[in-house]
Amino acid sequence: MLAAVCVILSRLEEATQPLNGLLANSNLAFLWGSFVLLKVWHELGHGYACKRFGGYVPQMGMILIAGTPAAFVDASAAWKFPQRRRRLLVMLGGMYFESLIFIPAVFVWAFAASPMVKSCAYQLALMASVVTFFFNANPLMKFDGYFILSELVGIQNLRQQASEQIRHALASVFVGVKPPPSGHSRRTQVLIVLYGVSASIYKFFLVIGISRLIAVKFPLVGLGLAAFYILSNVGGAVWRAGRFLLVDRRTQEVRSRARFVAVALLVGCPAAICTVPVPFGLVTQGQVAAEREAFVNTLTAGAFETSLIPTGSRVTYGSPLVQMSNTGLTESLHVALAQLRDAETQWEALLQGDPAGADIQRHQIVEYRKKVDELTTQLRQLQIDAPEEGVVVRLPLSTERGRWYQEGAAVAIVVDGRPVLRTWLNEEQLGSIVTETGSPVQCRIAGRSDETWYGEILSIEPAAEQLLRQFTVTHVTGGEIVVDPVSGQPMEPVFQVDVVVSSGSFDLTEHGARVTLNLPRRNESIGAWTVRRCLRFVHSLLAA
Repeated sequence: MLAAVCVILSRLEEATQPLNGLLANSNLAFLWGSFVLLKVWHELGHGYACKRFGGYVPQMGMILIAGTPAAFVDASAAWKFPQRRRRLLVMLGGMYFESLIFIPAVFVWAFAASPMVKSCAYQLALMASVVTFFFNANPLMKFDGYFILSELVGIQNLRQQASEQIRHALASVFVGVKPPPSGHSRRTQVLIVLYGVSASIYKFFLVIGISRLIAVKFPLVGLGLAAFYILSNVGGAVWRAGRFLLVDRRTQEVRSRARFVAVALLVGCPAAICTVPVPFGLVTQGQVAAEREAFVNTLTAGAFETSLIPTGSRVTYGSPLVQMSNTGLTESLHVALAQLRDAETQWEALLQGDPAGADIQRHQIVEYRKKVDELTTQLRQLQIDAPEEGVVVRLPLSTERGRWYQEGAAVAIVVDGRPVLRTWLNEEQLGSIVTETGSPVQCRIAGRSDETWYGEILSIEPAAEQLLRQFTVTHVTGGEIVVDPVSGQPMEPVFQVDVVVSSGSFDLTEHGARVTLNLPRRNESIGAWTVRRCLRFVHSLLAA
């Protein structure tokens, strides 16, 4: 196991790179099949560990979970083992068996020559390690980690006891129903309640996260799973709470108070959701920019040779910035010059005896001279000059020497004016914030995240760029603006928001640094915000 871990650490970048394409259509069949077989092997680990210590294993089979076969084994005889160590080893037997798959899979992935074999081994190792760790070993889910925790703390049926403790605590606080004796100390009761709350929150976000992951590939399936889980859990909780408050015999003595709580729960909570405003602003990503920016592009394709000034220098109009080279253009110019000289020599010879031929040759000379002038101009354009006065904030690095730039590629940025913080919003986001000039804004700058800066909105205007350079605000990287994933062109109106900082200081050389902006939100209820966010997510899925 240590050797396998060392192999992964030595190739960490290679090990994490395929995660983005894990749910590709070509992988789904293998992932599904390996999951089913791996869980059969996992359950055999529990069964054989139980038999190893003299336990009786009467049954093994399969059940369906969300349409997927899942193995189970009856190793309950282990609960009767007198030694805690043996009970724990039975609980750990499944994960131990999976480690016997993980170790050879890592070495096959690392050293196999076939790309298909490497891919299958990688997915198998991932299923036998990461998935097992976050599910089977997680005590917040009712799998192996849960039973191990129950054994270690000496509390059987921990999840059930946690649910009962939470219900008793809520009934005691809001309705006044005296809870029955639990047999645990006050401290233990508090820990059990904390465990129950943590497990419920974790399960909720886990299901929603899995649903979102599925929705990226299968929108209707993922959205349907999330909707079913939320409605069934919320609806079930409301139904059980209503029955307890209105008809349960335990609340009979405090029925008036219970009815008041029921009305507050069934009417007050929805009303609050529809009226209480969102307590936080609109958080978005942006960058340090300047009031005036000039993106310097190549006029002729070429290879980068050197930067003629250091980054951060102030330049005037026409100052040289970057020197490029193009051996193909240089050779073409030499050929064109040689052709021009030959043509001029022939023209001089034809002037003496063939005036008509000399006239034809003169037209040829004009064409050669045009070609020479064109190539000379292109070679001159390989020295890129500043288009205006300002500070150079971006130049190619010396390590990029020899890198080829196509015509029109950006090689430098010249900025001037005040530094500003810039972000981009879609039409819906813009409609949810306070857009008046001077509205207060909070911000954090990368590298200075321990300090909150304050500023105000300077300007809001339609974005002039067809291609959105700041991809941290697009749905490609989890943002809100929907763009074409190939061209990067926004598929909806985009607005540029500039913020001027009133506290702290920074200069134009920090151009391009990432910032997080907290823009002031208009009065919007929590319910409206939630619905809008869900609709926005659905729209981004369908657009993608």
